Amino acid sequence: MESRKPESEQKLNTITTRQRRAIWWNAALWMAGHTLTSGAFLSYFAVDLGASSLLLGLLAAAPELVGSSGLWSRWLSQWVGSRKVTWLVCTVIARAFTMLIPLAGAPQMELWGLSSPWVVLALVLISQSFQGVATTLYFAWLTDLTTPTGWGRLFAGRNIASLIVQMTVPVLGGLIRDRWKRSMPADELWWAYAIVFAIGIGLLLISIWPLWMIPDPEPRQTFSARPPVLSLGRWWQDRSLRRLLAHSWCLAIANGLTQAAFFKYQITVVGLSLTGYFLLADIMYGLQVITSLWAGRCRTAADHRRVLFLGTLITTFSLLFWCLASREQWWWLIGAFVCWGAFGAVNVAGPNLLFALSPRHETTVPLALFRQVAGTLAGLSGILGGWWLDSLTVFSDTGKPTIPLTAFWLIFATSWIGRVIAALLVLRVPTGSDLTPET
Repeated sequence: MESRKPESEQKLNTITTRQRRAIWWNAALWMAGHTLTSGAFLSYFAVDLGASSLLLGLLAAAPELVGSSGLWSRWLSQWVGSRKVTWLVCTVIARAFTMLIPLAGAPQMELWGLSSPWVVLALVLISQSFQGVATTLYFAWLTDLTTPTGWGRLFAGRNIASLIVQMTVPVLGGLIRDRWKRSMPADELWWAYAIVFAIGIGLLLISIWPLWMIPDPEPRQTFSARPPVLSLGRWWQDRSLRRLLAHSWCLAIANGLTQAAFFKYQITVVGLSLTGYFLLADIMYGLQVITSLWAGRCRTAADHRRVLFLGTLITTFSLLFWCLASREQWWWLIGAFVCWGAFGAVNVAGPNLLFALSPRHETTVPLALFRQVAGTLAGLSGILGGWWLDSLTVFSDTGKPTIPLTAFWLIFATSWIGRVIAALLVLRVPTGSDLTPET
């Protein structure tokens, strides 16, 4: 990697205040729609449709499982001739399949011979395959809009805009769902989900407009007809990137392992309602705003690495509070969500460190490896975690299935070890004056 970049490489586009605000508005609108069509809301929808633990693990893992489609984003955008157009087409296709998800809950709904929960899973897989390409192009596009020292402010602001929405919109959706579930017959409950889904999809579509008004700088890349998987070796040869990817992938595996366990634990052991979950999440998001601001102040690779290490380390302590929580002492979960507030720093410092280590205008493939491949590993780990939890289920004399506390604790302990290793791997990422972004 070159120690200094030529002067021509330093003459980058300067993002305007109007463009920066448009990016933040896009993030806020997209997150508002995303929270009403995915995550906990989608999982509770699947539970009401009769989803098993394994299917819940698959559903939670699905977006990440197919996220490696982002590896094809650079090749596909060069074939189309425009990152912006490719992003738009993939985004619209993803939204179209998302629109079909609430129909899976309609009475007597069966598609391709699948029951309703499996139809939901199939639609999510298709939608997120296109979203994986769009997301990778989105971030590669934004990195070319400003200088490296401006990434902290840009992405921290974007993250904060998303977090503010996550603190409000999901709670409203959860209140609607919980209220209607108490007052509506079970066979009509899908109408409540359909209405909330429709609002979410509308917000997702509106979010396209602010970003469409922003120009897409011409990336300094040459078209290659080779499939992207055949050119990954040269990125893996870079020691700094290789070690950062090891951190990202290890953390993804450790996080994915507990997806089904967290969800089952908060419902069956703690008895947490959807609204209660969102209120606890508000604590986490509020703290993530603060930690995002902290990470956004960093300007060098060494600063990004330090914040990434500390943020990852703090999040590992959340597993202790999960083990202590019970139906009578649910408030231990507050500690877990407080620790997860450090993910705000992780989500800003991680990508910014990646951008600092990557050659300018060639961030698409490294970003796909960092985010999308990590997501795929998290998805596979989530499936393993769901299967593992099911395998630890015991049956009482009456034949009723029960998951013992020790089963949850075993999965939590395994995940904790992986998270600690991921934090330590950050310290192995080389940084120095040769990796300091140019002003």
